[in-house]
Amino acid sequence: MAESYKLLGSGALGATATTLYTVPAATQAIIKLITLKSAADGQTAVVDAGASAPVIGNCLLNNGEWADWEGSLTLGAAGVVRGLATTASQVTAAVFGLEIT
Repeated sequence: MAESYKLLGSGALGATATTLYTVPAATQAIIKLITLKSAADGQTAVVDAGASAPVIGNCLLNNGEWADWEGSLTLGAAGVVRGLATTASQVTAAVFGLEIT
């Protein structure tokens, strides 16, 4: 069983749900940290683990502000972390965690 803590995914959030990370086949993931940074005022950012999953984090960010979510979220193969913001491409996100194969 191999374990690797790393940057799992990153990107700019869209105005609709944008997938930041998808767990590969035959793999489990433990999400430990999600960071958000805003490039515009008045951005509401929401991060979840899929359409029918509860919200992981929800925050209001202004230009230059950032927010972190720290915890433990376990996902199986094909599980996702996704996010959205008020305005597309104004909030960037990074997902860090452990992959177990």
